[in-house]
Amino acid sequence: MVLVGWALLGCQCEEEQKKPPTPHIVKPAPTPPPAEGEPLMEDLTRRRRGQGVRYVPPTPDEDRAFAKWVRRVTQAALRERLPEASAPIGFAGMLLDQGRLWVVGEEPDHKRGAGALVLRPSAQRPVVIEAPHTFFDRKTLDISSHVFQVLGARALLINTLHRGTGVDADMRIEAVREGTSPTDVAHAEKSFFDTAHRALIEAEPALVVLQIHGFSDKRVPGVDAVVSAANTRGPARPVAEALRALLGAERVRVYPDDIKMLGGTTNTQAAACREAKAAFVHLELSASLRNRVTEDKVLAERFARALGEGLRRP
Repeated sequence: MVLVGWALLGCQCEEEQKKPPTPHIVKPAPTPPPAEGEPLMEDLTRRRRGQGVRYVPPTPDEDRAFAKWVRRVTQAALRERLPEASAPIGFAGMLLDQGRLWVVGEEPDHKRGAGALVLRPSAQRPVVIEAPHTFFDRKTLDISSHVFQVLGARALLINTLHRGTGVDADMRIEAVREGTSPTDVAHAEKSFFDTAHRALIEAEPALVVLQIHGFSDKRVPGVDAVVSAANTRGPARPVAEALRALLGAERVRVYPDDIKMLGGTTNTQAAACREAKAAFVHLELSASLRNRVTEDKVLAERFARALGEGLRRP
């Protein structure tokens, strides 16, 4: 299927643009477009409505086709030209926010928990924000989306099914904690989420990946954030220093120097970055900090800009 929406949801068509203005009629000023976050969150919310959706991982053929498509769409975004590649069966692309964002994901009638990828053609920074546990790690969708917007990042990649989907109720918590659920895209060996991640860093090797997670306050009392490069060249310490300036020195820890847990070393996307020699930052946020960031607009802005400052440093 051709990437649906690239032409349909953009600005006026060429024919309309060429029409001369009607004489003696004063046209009203155009209504300003809504804030970028509004249409994006509305779209992502629809994509995450997965009640009754059965998770289906990619077959080897599907994996190859999806990877090829994401690479081509990403390369088109780098050139700021609409892609001409055809989407695999069950997937489609669409323009959002008057063409300033491109969304790559499942068609509504073919949901299978494949996740969603948002690309910004005119990106200010070669950064991809990832949120693989947006249901379980509450508020990480809102935070990741906001950071993506404030930083003008290249891409946002999220999951669209709970990481415990398909696991028996009595085994769900254990599977989630151990990362053994097939829908835990941060640990599953194969997923469309991971394929998109790999395609992104292959298409744009300069990308820095910032993956956002959450932990309960009681797990590490007195700590708001744990930052780790997960054995990659990611700028974990600069990110931690920027967050310490905002949150306080004692509230932020760096793995493995200051803390021996929550380092993301078994993370599938971190492993892909190690293979590709790409930069990866694994960021764990306490529940209380996630609540504060989503409830306080000023803090949310300062938090996002602190991350941007840390990611910019070598």
